[in-house]
Amino acid sequence: MTPSDTHTGAAVPPAATPAAQAPAAAAPAVAAPAAGLPLLQQGDPAALATHYVPEAGRAANAQPGASCASCGLFGAVSASEGTCALFPGKLVLAAGWCSAWSRL
Repeated sequence: MTPSDTHTGAAVPPAATPAAQAPAAAAPAVAAPAAGLPLLQQGDPAALATHYVPEAGRAANAQPGASCASCGLFGAVSASEGTCALFPGKLVLAAGWCSAWSRL
């Protein structure tokens, strides 16, 4: 059955229907499972270079409210941890902080 215009009753070609005009959605990028990644340790050379601490409240230079969870470089994996663009292949604590913190 062909859709019709509700005002004129004229048949509407299939190409003019909203579903036919909508661009195909691109498939979302599939990230590697982060659950198996190791947690960044405070003694890791990359952590030392950025003054990473697992608890933002212990960082001398952290602004109030600044933590990994509120950083633009952080990608949450769970409520308590996630990935960081600075530490590929490692997880960081959402409550953590480092000197590269950047507002969302």
